[in-house]
Parts: sequence; structure tokens; C-alpha cells
Amino acid sequence: MRRLLICGARVLGFNDEYDQPQVADILIEDGAISSVAPNLSVEGREPGQRVNGLEVIDAHDRLAVPGFVNSHYHSHDTLLKGAFEALPLDTWAALALPPAFAPRSAAEIRVRTLVGAAECLLRGITCVQDMVRLHPYAAEHFDVVLKAYQEIGIRAVVAPHYNDLAGTNSAAFWDEEIPAEQQWRLSGPAATFAKDADIMGLIRDTVLPRAKSAGIVRLGLGPSAPERCSEKLLEATAALSTEHDLPVFTHVAETRGKTLHARLKLAAHGHSHITFLGNCGLLGPNLAIAHAVWLDPAEIAAIASAGASVVLNPQGNLKTRSGIAPIGTYRAIGGNVALGCDNCSCNDSQSMLQAMKTYAGLAAVELPFSDTPAAQDALHAATTAGARALGMRNVGRLASGMRGDVVLFRLDDMCFVPLNSAVRQLVFGDAAPALETVVVDGRIVVAGGRLQTVDPDALRQEAEAYARELRRELRDVTQRVTPLFAHIERAAQRPHATEWRLSAYATSASTVPPR
Repeated sequence: MRRLLICGARVLGFNDEYDQPQVADILIEDGAISSVAPNLSVEGREPGQRVNGLEVIDAHDRLAVPGFVNSHYHSHDTLLKGAFEALPLDTWAALALPPAFAPRSAAEIRVRTLVGAAECLLRGITCVQDMVRLHPYAAEHFDVVLKAYQEIGIRAVVAPHYNDLAGTNSAAFWDEEIPAEQQWRLSGPAATFAKDADIMGLIRDTVLPRAKSAGIVRLGLGPSAPERCSEKLLEATAALSTEHDLPVFTHVAETRGKTLHARLKLAAHGHSHITFLGNCGLLGPNLAIAHAVWLDPAEIAAIASAGASVVLNPQGNLKTRSGIAPIGTYRAIGGNVALGCDNCSCNDSQSMLQAMKTYAGLAAVELPFSDTPAAQDALHAATTAGARALGMRNVGRLASGMRGDVVLFRLDDMCFVPLNSAVRQLVFGDAAPALETVVVDGRIVVAGGRLQTVDPDALRQEAEAYARELRRELRDVTQRVTPLFAHIERAAQRPHATEWRLSAYATSASTVPPR
């Protein structure tokens, strides 16, 4: 039996105390928390002893926090971190996403997966949902991703990203504004799936055999977005999810243009991507909807009523100029709202500390006196709500029966001095420098602020080598895609000049000035 005892920490949320957390011990046995209580009577609790396999962490003057859950993320572009300024979503996507580049090697896929996972762990994220694009799609490369997560020791829910409709179907007016003879510029030298491939068959044959093995890496399904998937593909996804109880992750209403796509092209489904998902059998407890920026109250109510989850990505949406999700409306209607960090090249950080602070503050742009999330609400979104969005009921709290995912912060860091409210200083302060220890499933993966499961120096050298080649390719991609920028910009502006009262910007203006 693996046993770990965390001694004398101030445990956030123990006995429902978040401002001045009480001191308690946390005993983790075979990866699960068996007890949280002051002065646990455990043989061999003195540091340095090893009795019956017990490992002890002296956590006095430390704050114990549930591991954060990054509920929406893509590992495929971690090596493009910092490559772009703030760009509109569609411009960024044409430059950054895997279909624009040549196929990557298994070795590079392993490194990029480890780099993203390492940053997550070093920011206190113990569980991540990776909606990974493999280009071209290959089951052996999917195995590389799974093994990388197991190697570094982070809890992960991995879902292959797939779609069967062309990229020009991604938003309103793309098919009208991007000339047919220029559309080749949107893709690189290889297709993600072969022509006439049985996409759902490939996904089923990849996911099901690997989903049977329990552990810290689980599997799900990742239909890209309702505007990029046919009705047949979404219905097949729903059937597979229902039959095998697999979580499903997708993007909805990220920009005005993507939402207007439904208003213009989905008359048979009530002009709504949410209705479309429901009609395909996907709108239910197994579904997590990323972004959900441009939804109206009726759509939000339908999500909540169906028991589906919403994963807000406030930082990525700001950098891609996509708008601000109606946080006040979500809070008024209810439902499960989680947080994600999204791509490394459209957010540039995997930090739930930053995501929580942004989430807690952004609601004020709706109305200055609106019901903004308190620090404890933000923590809930980054832990328990995130776990629920990923289909995990035993992650996100420090309590008996939960999995042993724990993060320890030093309370002598100036972020916590003086300690007036642990939860507010965690959410609104800058606690990252105070992070000391990360435990996942009862295994110490970060100690003294340093990774224990992989060599970070060697990983850095490998990442830098692959990034040099990627930067060279990015120059070629930019040269190929640049002639499309004017077309993409016109397609992006037209939705803002279209009469539609819904707005997700900090202004009442619904149009943009002509250029």
C-alpha cells in the first residue's frame, strides 16, 4: 500500500473554513484521501521515518489546496507559446493550428505534451482536459500523448479532436469571403483524416480499447464544434458517449461570427448550436461546452437544465478578441461553470491562478453592481466544478474518499503576509511563487518547486530544439496565409454589422466602423 501523510497544513475548506483555515493532517492511501483531521494517529509520522511504506511531508506553515482542474486545454501548440500578439480568433487559428503545419514526429509530440503538462503542474494544476489535435490522425501518436501524461504524473482526460466539415464552415461568411481558389492556403501539406475516412470508426477504435484501463489518464471524445461537424458525426458521438459513458468536449459560441453561423444556417435546429447539440443527443451531463461566450439566456438555461457543463476561458477569449462570457447570466441561471486555460499560443500560460482572478473580476464589465463571483466561487470553478465537467466526482476537494491531489503553498511568501483571507489571497494575489509541493494521486510530482518525475533541464533543451524548426515553419505558414488576412477580416467584420442585439463586449455597440 502506498501511503502519504501531509502533517500540520492549514487545509483550505476543512470544516468549511476558507479565510483562516484550520490546521490538520491529510492521510492518503493508495492514491485516495482516507482521512483529514488534526493530529492523526499514524505510526511513523515523524519526518524521516518509513514505517509500513508511509512517506511524510512536514507541511507546517503551508496552505493545502485542492489541485486545480484545467477543464479546457490543447497540448498541440505548446511549442508556439509566445509566438503571437493578440489576434482575432480566426486569424490566429489560420496561423497556429496543426493543419497549417507539416506532420510532427512522435518524439516532438511527446516533448510538447510534457512541456504543457509540466507548466500545469508547476502552477498547481493536477488535472487537465486535453482536446488534442493529431495531424495527421494516428493511433500510435495518441498513445504517445497518453504515455507522456503517465510519465510526468498528471491526471488527464484526453479527447481526440475531430471534425468532418471544412474549415470554411467554421464561421458565418467564410465561405462567401474566402475565394475557392485561395482556400488551399488554409491547410498544410497533409490532411488530418484521409479523404472518405471513417472518422467515427477511427475514433471509436482508438478510444474504446484504451478507455478500459483505469488510472490517472482517462479518455473522452472531442468533436471540434457543431459548425464543423455534420449531424451524422454528432449523433454517432452521442451514441458512443452514451453506450460507454464517455465525456464529450466541444467548442460553442466562441465568437459572434461562429454563433451567427447558427442563426443563418441552422433553421432546422432553431437557429441555435445548443438546440442542434440537443437534437443530436449530446446535450446532457456528459457534455462540456468550452467558451460559450455568445449565448443568449434561453440557451444558457437549456444547458443548465440538461445538466451539461460550461467551461469558460476568459484569458484566451480576451487575447483573441472574442468577447466576454456573460458571467452574471450564468450565475443567475445556475448550472455547472468551470474554468480552462485553452491553447498555449492564444493564452500563453497554463495558470488557474490567473484564470480564477480574471473570472472573478470580469463580471463587473456587465454591470458595476452585478453579482460577481467571490474568491470562493472562483476556487469552486477551478476545482470541484472543473472535476464535474470532466466526469469526475472524486476530484476537487480535500476530504475523505477523494483522490489525493493536493497543492502546498508556503505561507511565509509575501502574497500571504499578513494572512487575512487564505482564499482571497490565493485568488486575487500572486501565489505562484509560493507554490512548493504538488501531489497527484498520492504521488509527489513537484517538491521544492521542482519537477520530480521528468528532468526539466533536459526537457527544456529538447523543446528549444523542436521550437527552432517550428519557428522556421511558422514563417512559411505566415507567408502562405497572409494573402487571406483581408478576406478573413471582412468575414469577421460582417457579423458585427449584422443586426443582432446580443453583445459580449464591454460596450453596447453592435457594429464596427467601416474600414
